[in-house]
Amino acid sequence: VLKTGSWKLEKTLFKHQSPVTDVSIHPSGKLALSIGDDQKLVTWNLIKGRSAYITNLRERPDLVKWSPKGDHYFVGFCKHIDIYSVETTEILYSLQVSGRSNAVAFLDDDIFLVATENPKIEVHSLKEQKMLFDFEAHEKRVRCLEVLQNNEDKVIVSVSNDGWMKLWELSKDMKEFTLLGQVDTHCRITCLKARLIPVIAEAKEVKKTSLTQDLLEEVKIRSSTIDEEIKSVKEKRKATEVVNTKAEDRTASKKRKRKCNL
Repeated sequence: VLKTGSWKLEKTLFKHQSPVTDVSIHPSGKLALSIGDDQKLVTWNLIKGRSAYITNLRERPDLVKWSPKGDHYFVGFCKHIDIYSVETTEILYSLQVSGRSNAVAFLDDDIFLVATENPKIEVHSLKEQKMLFDFEAHEKRVRCLEVLQNNEDKVIVSVSNDGWMKLWELSKDMKEFTLLGQVDTHCRITCLKARLIPVIAEAKEVKKTSLTQDLLEEVKIRSSTIDEEIKSVKEKRKATEVVNTKAEDRTASKKRKRKCNL
C-alpha cells in the first residue's frame, strides 16, 4: 500500500501463497478484493490493514472487479465469469465466455462490458442477465478496457495485444459505439489504467481540450519516447558487438602468432 504524493510504502499485505494476479478496491475505499494463483479470493479490511476472510476457489481466477455501487463483485475464470451478490454471498449470474476473461468495465450499475480471448467487446445487462450485443473492436484479442466519464459523455478505452489503443464514443441510448481515434503504441500491452485529466487554467484563459485528444496526445508522446529508447538500446548493442568482435579478432591473432613461434 503506497501513499500518493510521497509514494512511500505504508504497508505490505500478506495472505496469498502464490503471485497476486488482480486487486479491486471497493467504491467506499474501506474494502478490497484480491485473487492469486493459489486459487484464493481474499477480502481485505483496509481500515485495519488486514485480511477479513479468505474464500477458496475451485479454479484459477483471471480477474476480480467491484460493481460501481459495491453491492456486487465479479470473479472471472477461464470460460466463465461469476457475479456475486454481497448481500447473499451467492452467485447471482454466471455468463459463459470464450477463453480467458481479460477485462470487465461498467457503463452504469446495470450495463457492463466484457473482453475475452477474441476481437469483440461484449455488452451485458446485470438486471436482464444476458448479453445485449457485441461489436468488433480490434483485429486481435481485446486485453484491457476502461470507461471514462465527463458529465454525461462516456468514452471507452480498449487496447489489444497487438499494441493498438482505441477510443470509442457511446451513444446516449447505450446501443452504439463510434470509433473516435486509434493509436499504435508499438508495444505489447498487458495492463491499462485511465483517468480523466482535469482542465487547466492558464493566464486567465481556460484551455479546453477534449478528453479524446488529450489521451491520444499522451499516447503519441509515450510511443515516440519508446521508439527513441528502443533505437538507443539497439545502437548500444551494435557498438558492443563491434567491440567484442574486435577483441575476439585480436585474441585469435595472438593465438596464431604463438602457434607460429612454437
